Amino acid sequence: MKIQNNYVMREQVDGLIPSLMKQRLTPQTHLSDKVMSLLSVGVVTFVYLLAMTLAAD
Repeated sequence: MKIQNNYVMREQVDGLIPSLMKQRLTPQTHLSDKVMSLLSVGVVTFVYLLAMTLAAD
């Protein structure tokens, strides 16, 4: 299958790579990611220990 008109206009790609490379992380989002990770680990650990406790009885 042949694709016709497979060109990209220069205006479509000017400044595209630098805009993709910019980091948009702020300290607040980074902190909330850490909090969410810790909360997830805590919930999974709690459920695992609860299951182990119930299985032991």
